Amino acid sequence: MKDLLSELWTNSVGVWIVCVQLQFAVVYKVRNEEWSFAAAALERSAFYKLPIVLQ
Repeated sequence: MKDLLSELWTNSVGVWIVCVQLQFAVVYKVRNEEWSFAAAALERSAFYKLPIVLQ
């Protein structure tokens, strides 16, 4: 039962990540300190903050 729950959790997270990724065709990826609203806007990107468990 423990293995089944682990597998379901992992598969659900994987599907969620793929769905989120498909929403953003072009990305602008930088570290928090380097992130700039203006640069992100010029690169046609969106800011998406991952849940704590995925950071």
